[in-house]
Amino acid sequence: MKNRLLIMLSMLGVFSFAQEEMRFSLEEAIQHTLTNNYDIVKADLEIKKAERRVWETTATGLPHIDGAVDYQNNIQMQKIFLMDTVFQAGQKQNFSPSIQINQLIFSGSYIVGLQSAKAYKEISGLAKEKTKAQLTEAVINAYAAVAIADENLAILEKNVASSEKNLNDIKEIYKAGFTEEQNVDQINYTLKQLMTSKNYAQRQRQSALNSLKFIMGVDQDARLVLTNNLDDLMMDHLALLRDDLKAEIDKHIDYQIANHQVKTSELQVKYQKTMALPSLSTYLSHSENWSTNEAALFKDFGNHFASTIWGIKLNVPIFSSFERRAKTQQAQIDLEMAEVDRKKTEQKLIQDVRNAEVAYDNAIESYYTSKDLVDLSSKILEKEQIKFNEGISSSMDLTNAEEQLYRAQNQYIQAAFDVMQSKTALYQALGQY
Repeated sequence: MKNRLLIMLSMLGVFSFAQEEMRFSLEEAIQHTLTNNYDIVKADLEIKKAERRVWETTATGLPHIDGAVDYQNNIQMQKIFLMDTVFQAGQKQNFSPSIQINQLIFSGSYIVGLQSAKAYKEISGLAKEKTKAQLTEAVINAYAAVAIADENLAILEKNVASSEKNLNDIKEIYKAGFTEEQNVDQINYTLKQLMTSKNYAQRQRQSALNSLKFIMGVDQDARLVLTNNLDDLMMDHLALLRDDLKAEIDKHIDYQIANHQVKTSELQVKYQKTMALPSLSTYLSHSENWSTNEAALFKDFGNHFASTIWGIKLNVPIFSSFERRAKTQQAQIDLEMAEVDRKKTEQKLIQDVRNAEVAYDNAIESYYTSKDLVDLSSKILEKEQIKFNEGISSSMDLTNAEEQLYRAQNQYIQAAFDVMQSKTALYQALGQY
């Protein structure tokens, strides 16, 4: 019975462990980020808030009904002296409920306010699109950083294994008396450097993974597994069809935001102009009043009075000592500044595309060069290894060849990351995200 219980608990542990594992391809990581990232969640809330703001503005032009209830109990009645006579002022109890309906009939600022509220909702939507574009670039780079770290670790583990073999071989040769102790120390020195680099790379990989989890909106304690390796990513990032990439500036999210700012500034000019227009509203008010000196307030309905009032109100701005004109002129200047910013954004986007294309071309060239250098360095090291084993070259020559390979490998890793970063930057500049 005890054994069966242990088996069941073990199976439960395995099942729970499997549940915690989350596997993502790059595309799946992007989709998960665009749904669960904290900034995306906030952007969705901003859109909901903007929708409520539109209704808030709309409601100012709809009927408003307000009620009030006023009850007074004159504990000590006020007295009025007239000549030699004293009169009691008012009644012991007063009860006055009332209701009033207000309705806006015309207001130019209200019409423009509605348009501004809708514009606010639109900018909230554009802000979310901007956030999505930034997060897409961020998650691609973060995913690539983990894949790069995995590749770097694989290279370092291979180098450590090779260096350990060299150390064991040289120790045997030293025991046989065919080499100096300095050669053993030299290879041991190289191995220790590699082990330090490997440990550092493992910590860097964990740090990159933590960053990826945060961007994706995944819990930091979750077990995240990447299903795309560096080779998978490089196949995609090296395949770039320039003919399919067109810089449509007017569709870029940054240009749309700048263009929307111009529209918002135009609405502000209209708003300031409407402040010189009259506004018209109407209201209907009804109240009831009970007054009595009796303890029972509603006993005597002879003291009950009702009142109903209907009215219309017209507000006409006449003279503001040119305050309204000054505000309109300021709004006009803001509009001109927004137009300048839109032009600036347009030129900046064109510059970003051209610079991103140059950066991508440089990264591609550097990548293929670094790949060739790794192959050449590997061949040189193989030949140097043979020479060393045959006693023709020294441990220093072998170390130099190893270090040359390690430098080439580091350049290759950095070049691969530069290719992925430069392509995402190019796509961002083109507005492809």
